[in-house]
Amino acid sequence: MWATGGHKQLCRRLLRSRAFEDMRIRGKYWQVIIDGTQLYSTRGELDGKSLYRIHQKGTEDECQESYYYVLEAKLVLLQKIIVSFQTESVENEDRKEMA
Repeated sequence: MWATGGHKQLCRRLLRSRAFEDMRIRGKYWQVIIDGTQLYSTRGELDGKSLYRIHQKGTEDECQESYYYVLEAKLVLLQKIIVSFQTESVENEDRKEMA
């Protein structure tokens, strides 16, 4: 896991302060978005749990791209204020190529 507890504490404080109360949807709901992000990629191996793709299979230019990917839950407060409160790394436990 990439996120620290500090993100959750910040989010909790912002909500409890009621500073953003009027940002609720229909006066009741908070908008939470889920975002998938590629953090880093390289040709070759990263580690045993990184995701990977093989490009140009069956040719002499065939190469492997390995990358780290995370899913994040974010609280939308204003159009320009978005707070990440949960980040999870996506791991390739089966070591299968990603499509």
